[in-house]
Amino acid sequence: MRVIIKGQGRGSVKRFDYQLGDVVRMKKKHPCGSDLWRVMRVGADIRLECQGCSRQILLARPQVDKSARGIVQREPTAQQTANRKEDGCK
Repeated sequence: MRVIIKGQGRGSVKRFDYQLGDVVRMKKKHPCGSDLWRVMRVGADIRLECQGCSRQILLARPQVDKSARGIVQREPTAQQTANRKEDGCK
């Protein structure tokens, strides 16, 4: 997981390198009770899907960076999947 810390001191903001399929833990819980969200779209805006109720929201990247605690589960990239198949793993 790549984390970039922007600024120094109290006002520093962690920026995560989001990829499709990643599961992100947010600071506040959704009304359904879950605080885990799956990344569905990455760009200037990030589309997230709640893991509790499947509700989708679209947030600006700075807002996601501010309210995210971290990436809980990383989706394997196509290169990692190809390497595992070459090694004989499923």
